[in-house]
Amino acid sequence: MKFSKWKALLVSDARDVPQMQKDKDCFTGLCSTKDANMMARELVFEELYTNVGKYAYDDKKKAPCFVFYGIKKNGRCVLLIMDKGKPFNPVKYEPQPVDGHRVGGNGLRMVKSLVVNIKYKRALGFNCLHIEME
Repeated sequence: MKFSKWKALLVSDARDVPQMQKDKDCFTGLCSTKDANMMARELVFEELYTNVGKYAYDDKKKAPCFVFYGIKKNGRCVLLIMDKGKPFNPVKYEPQPVDGHRVGGNGLRMVKSLVVNIKYKRALGFNCLHIEME
């Protein structure tokens, strides 16, 4: 995959909200001008990043992850988030109904509706989520 621009981050703790805001600003700064898709890119980045902090690790220690992002030659933004938390495939995730109502999963449904392509694989003990956006 060829990129015209890219950046990599080691996030020491995905629960660190101020750091997430800085990383999101870097991502949207690299991947966008102020266009109609900018808000969607921000929402996707924030949702996936905070999901690692909230759900990937059971203990209260730090929630480390790697974040790679860039722009492909075709202009699409690419986001790759990797963590060593418990295995979780957000592509196939469907929340279980509680009392006949679907509870949870709204953020992932939003992400899926805003991206062009989403892929997941578990490799070498990492959850690897690859996203492409306009």
